[in-house]
Amino acid sequence: MDNLIFLDLDEAIRADVARFGGTRDELSRRVCGSAQALRHKLAGFKGQFLRPDELIDLMLHSGGRYTVASMAAAVGGVFLMLPEIHADIDRAELEQKMAAVAVRLGALFAQMTQATADGQIDAGERLALDARAHDLQAAVQEWLLLSYRLYGVADDGCAEKNAV
Repeated sequence: MDNLIFLDLDEAIRADVARFGGTRDELSRRVCGSAQALRHKLAGFKGQFLRPDELIDLMLHSGGRYTVASMAAAVGGVFLMLPEIHADIDRAELEQKMAAVAVRLGALFAQMTQATADGQIDAGERLALDARAHDLQAAVQEWLLLSYRLYGVADDGCAEKNAV
């Protein structure tokens, strides 16, 4: 999932539905309990809508995170998918992650310089900047989690609290 930024929650929910590997009826049964319920809720048929627990189930079954990213953006936040942490982390991998953060930061600065060259940032440039900033934030978070896993002191709970 490259760009998790959606302007519209309905669009994000539909993108999560589209990610499901099986049929829509199968997803509907898993999320809503019947083959037709998801279709009705997506269309708002007779005032129906997806409840929060159903949205969570939808994302868990589809593997999508567009819905939660759209919700976060709607309240001024950003959703960052935390990376899976494997046990055999070494210093070289951590240094690679740190270098990736630096490269992404440089790319964001370069894109900002290009976007502001005409004295303004239009809607398309803003979306592109937001997407690049999101990628940077995710890379920083991954680097921090790996750092905590590698260097965190087990006695104070730092390694465990931050690695989950």
